Amino acid sequence: MSETIELFSVGGLSSYCYCHSIRTLFDCGEGFTVNKRDRIFAIERIMLSHSHNDHSNGLCTLISTRAKSAGDKHKPLSVYLARTRPNVLLVQYIKERLGDLPFDLKFYFLEGNGEITLENNKKILFREVRHGEGMSYHFLVMEERKRLSPQYVGKSQQEITLARKTYNVYENYSICLLAYGLDTDYVEDVCRIPELKNAKIYIADTTFLSNSDRRVGEERKHLTIGEVSVIKERMNIKKVIAAHFSGRYTEDECRKKCKEYGLICAFPTFESEIY
Repeated sequence: MSETIELFSVGGLSSYCYCHSIRTLFDCGEGFTVNKRDRIFAIERIMLSHSHNDHSNGLCTLISTRAKSAGDKHKPLSVYLARTRPNVLLVQYIKERLGDLPFDLKFYFLEGNGEITLENNKKILFREVRHGEGMSYHFLVMEERKRLSPQYVGKSQQEITLARKTYNVYENYSICLLAYGLDTDYVEDVCRIPELKNAKIYIADTTFLSNSDRRVGEERKHLTIGEVSVIKERMNIKKVIAAHFSGRYTEDECRKKCKEYGLICAFPTFESEIY
């Protein structure tokens, strides 16, 4: 099955990524509802990576618009977010501000690492990484597949057919179809996520084009394009979409650097079928 994503991200302003096949929105920065309009009714779940405003400011508008517009007002919506004080206050505000809704809205607080089971042999893993003085979640869309067990690789079709009468010739394995990694600032945290190994697509926090561009106080808040390249190599990731660039850079600067490092540039948007 193919996957199309709609990604928008500008560091400090707004970030969101909608994955069509699993009807999931990763982060909900300001402007999502205005830009996507009636497509907001397709969303089944929203997953917030962390509580910073540029990743969550659009949530209240999305929920309110779904309740009042002409689309499917009764389709349920689930929101997953870390159990932090800002997020708890956000949920309280939404419940008090919007009151009764025509659809079933559920909030699920995430703690530690875990997974959410989807249909069609897929699941979403959530993995903690450090971000500044707090934490953020990396979200990984995984798919369960089958392949020939190693002892049967290279065998003829006749031999495999014969073996299947007595043995299970297949083994199960998981593959990361898409990893959403906005935001983080520690290469080691990302590389300690084993499920990220050999991922097809990784959407990476690429806030800075060089280490020297970090201002005082920003040293441990976001990654540089060089650090993202290290993650790509160490985790053997097929394609990396660089996003969340600082607003100080021009599009030409970002595209030039991404070409140099072999990354896909999302400045500030990326909309395409990715596999």
